[in-house]
Amino acid sequence: MFSLASVFLGLKMQWKRIIMAAVISAFASYFVRHLPIYFGMHYFIGLIVNGMLIYYFFHKDFFYSFCTSLIVLGCLFMAENIITYPIIYALGYNGFQEIWDKTLLRIIIAYPSLIVLCIVAWILKVKKYNIFGQRKSGNE
Repeated sequence: MFSLASVFLGLKMQWKRIIMAAVISAFASYFVRHLPIYFGMHYFIGLIVNGMLIYYFFHKDFFYSFCTSLIVLGCLFMAENIITYPIIYALGYNGFQEIWDKTLLRIIIAYPSLIVLCIVAWILKVKKYNIFGQRKSGNE
């Protein structure tokens, strides 16, 4: 998600920053998912956490950071709905609720959508695409 964010922002791929942001985001996501909150609220909390991480690690202002976080999470949400749900149904399940207790399946089922997002990030990076019309600014 953070490599896609750096592409959207028109930045160089700085893998150390991307990996650090991803690890912090993963830990935050792990703890948020264990909170007794309504389903779907973790997306809003993830938006805030990832926006702050983009702000901190990629040195963009709040507006660009949170807009990028919203767009990247939207891409993840679309990828999950377009790719992951059909796979779940093809495997004979009726949704995430049925695979939630199957830890290995729950982990593996996310990989196809993440692979597609990686491919999209790579294509956009090769094409030198960014969403805010900025060229090579920030933490390069």
